[in-house]
Amino acid sequence: MQYCLDTFGTLFSVSAFANLLKSNDMPISKKTVSNYLQYLRDDFYVITNEKFDFSPRKRLMNPKKIYLLDVGFATLATVFSENRGRFLANIVAIELFRRKEEMFYYKNRYECDFVVKRGFKPDHGIQVCWEIDIHNRNRELKGLCEAMKNLKLKKGFILTYQQEGEERLNDQSFETLPVWKWLLDI
Repeated sequence: MQYCLDTFGTLFSVSAFANLLKSNDMPISKKTVSNYLQYLRDDFYVITNEKFDFSPRKRLMNPKKIYLLDVGFATLATVFSENRGRFLANIVAIELFRRKEEMFYYKNRYECDFVVKRGFKPDHGIQVCWEIDIHNRNRELKGLCEAMKNLKLKKGFILTYQQEGEERLNDQSFETLPVWKWLLDI
């Protein structure tokens, strides 16, 4: 539970975590780690996002992104730096969960925070960051562009703390919205 608190919004690998525990003289099987992760999901402590892939086996085998079902839990974490973007992404994950959306993350050369599936196909991508600036603009836009192109998504959004407008990269444009406005869009 503590590891989930400290690393929410990042990738979680069952194998890597089992190996970490073993290296610290806490022998545990991957099956046990997987079972405990499922218990945390069943008890509404965490939400897990699988990597998007059309293959169920590949989705199962890849690391998952873990989000806390209540961002208030994050106050119990042992953190040494502030990462407001992770909190914002966690809020989006909770809302997608609340809306009963089928969500994944996308990762190939670049990463997109959320791919929302509607019906039998991925529908749209969502990239979340505290703000778009010169330091992260290319990374954030390239992740969304790559997901949209490779998955043939209809649209993509960038959710930020307070920025609003439109961002463009190559021939694609993306609506940028403050998270609070997106949250009100039902």
